[in-house]
Amino acid sequence: MAWRKLTLVVAVVALGCADDADFSALPDNPPSTETTTSAPETHAPETAETPDPESEPSEAHRNGDCPNRSRGSSPAVFDENSGTYAVTIESFNSGPVTVSFDVVQWLSGQAAAEAYREEFPDEPDARPGYWVRNTNPTVRTAPVAASADVLLVRLHTDSSADVSEGTLAELPDYLDQTPLNVWWLTLDAGTVIAICEQYTP
Repeated sequence: MAWRKLTLVVAVVALGCADDADFSALPDNPPSTETTTSAPETHAPETAETPDPESEPSEAHRNGDCPNRSRGSSPAVFDENSGTYAVTIESFNSGPVTVSFDVVQWLSGQAAAEAYREEFPDEPDARPGYWVRNTNPTVRTAPVAASADVLLVRLHTDSSADVSEGTLAELPDYLDQTPLNVWWLTLDAGTVIAICEQYTP
């Protein structure tokens, strides 16, 4: 402001001294003395990556729980193209890989109690919570996918009822040691894609 007042005073004096004074050299505006400051840079906080659940190792299925079967009794009607069924395995062939099986009915709850009383009307109800019935001894054969899931109850080797992962390659020897067990087979388009051993107490 002091600079502007001084400029005006000089201009007035000059105007009074000479009518033809040249004021073109006077600046329109005084030089700016303002300074600007830039805002500090900000960065978004880094967030930890969320682990992919599919990349985590799978745990053994506890207490003989086959993941490819539904709760309760097995289906009463067999469809050779698709579905999950309780079976007994008659044979397993390595080349080409096929499995021969007899479809049975796995019964639980009230259905198991009624089936037991039908077969043993004079016996007390001493069943262990399930009953297996086979009304049709037909043996069927189906191809097995190379990527089929295999789950085994290694009760005879480690005394555990947990279901753990197995391989198709070990099935022939394993079946020789457990010939009477119940299994769950899952079929898709007529091909077996999952084989799981049912734990039976």
